[in-house]
Amino acid sequence: AYAALNNYQETIKAYEVAISFNPSHTAVHIALADVYNQLNEHHKAIKILHAAIELERVTEVYMSLGKTYHILKEYFNACTSFEIALK
Repeated sequence: AYAALNNYQETIKAYEVAISFNPSHTAVHIALADVYNQLNEHHKAIKILHAAIELERVTEVYMSLGKTYHILKEYFNACTSFEIALK
């Protein structure tokens, strides 16, 4: 709901609380990374996604990571992430 209102700081806080209650919920990590990408804080998004990978290696996390690397024009890392996602 906060994201729809472009209230990114409240969105970040809500996702961080959700992660604190259920750290293994990778969908919340992906959503938080998406918010950081919208704020052009791509390195924070990458950090969040790597934390999610440590918890569970799921396709969606690698896809989000690949997209983030692509935004940063880190094409090798983007391709590597996409390849892992497709396995």
